[in-house]
Order: sequence, then C-alpha cells, then structure tokens
Amino acid sequence: MVEAGDQKKAPRSFWGHLNQPVMVTVIGGLIVFLITSYIQNFYWRSQQKFLRLQQRTEVAEGVVEELAKKVGELRAASASLVGAHEQRYERKQLNEVIDRYDTAQKDWDESEGVLNLRIEIYFAEDSRTNDASARLSKSLDALDDDVSELLRYTTADPGDAHKQSIKKCRDAIDDVDGALGSLQSQMIKEVRASRVNK
Repeated sequence: MVEAGDQKKAPRSFWGHLNQPVMVTVIGGLIVFLITSYIQNFYWRSQQKFLRLQQRTEVAEGVVEELAKKVGELRAASASLVGAHEQRYERKQLNEVIDRYDTAQKDWDESEGVLNLRIEIYFAEDSRTNDASARLSKSLDALDDDVSELLRYTTADPGDAHKQSIKKCRDAIDDVDGALGSLQSQMIKEVRASRVNK
C-alpha cells in the first residue's frame, strides 16, 4: 500500500503556475500598469502639443502687436514730418521733428529683420502673408525714399516741387497704412485659424 505522503504530485503545467492567486495578481497588476502608463503618456503628449500650439499662438499675436507698434511709430513720425512741412515749421521745430523721425526710422531698421524673421517662422504657411509682408516692406522703403526727398526742401519753400514732394509722402503714408492693414488682417486670420486647429 502506498501511503499519502509517498504519493508523487504531478508537476504543474505552465498554466497551472499562472493560475495561482499570487501570479494572477502580479500579472494583472502589470497589465494595469502598462495600460495606465500608455494612457498617461498619450494624454501627456496631447497636453504638450496643446501647450506648444498655445505658446505659438501667443508669440504670433505678439508679432502682430509689435509690428503694428513699430510701423505705427514710423508712420506717425513720417506724418509729423510731412505736417511740419505743410505748416512751415521754423528750423528749430523742424529739427525736433526730424530727430523724432530719425529715431523712429532707426528703431524700425533695428527691428525690421527680427520681425521679418518672426513673420517667416510663425506665418510661413500662407503665401498671402508673405506677399503682404513684402508689400509692407516695399511701401516702407518708398516712404523712406520720399521722406528723404522731402528733407531736401526747406519748410519755407513755396515751390511746386516741394508741394509735390509733400503729396508724394502723404500718398506713401497711405500706402503704408493699406499694406500694414492688409498684413495685419492676414496675420490675424492665421492666428485665428491656428486657434481653431487646437
């Protein structure tokens, strides 16, 4: 007779080992850990993408504001200079207006390259923005040329060439206004479109 202690137990199969409560708990825990890690990673990446888009939108809005400020300052200084010629300022008053114009022009020259680079970076997706930016640059260059021509005249000069130069400057200021408005409009459309795509 065989006693109970002498019986050999049959070796457990692989599935038999996995069917133990401890193993089921460990494997279940690993599966839950892997799934939750994947879900957390997915949501973290989604959040990072959203934050990058939000940051990009904020920077793009800043570019629009800075462009309007710098061009506005230059436009106002140009208009003041034209107004000084129209009102026939005395030389001392005219020199103050010229100094303000020179300062605004210098500020624009210093910031133009950076602004154009930012426009290329943040608004490069639409060729209409690039075209509007090129139109603004061309209008500002024409305004600078016209103002330089106007500065050849004294404010007391009543000649037709002086009056024509004043008119040319006024027209150039209007062109800058139109080009700036067009560029800003296009940039704002792109900013709004990027918000919708979030």
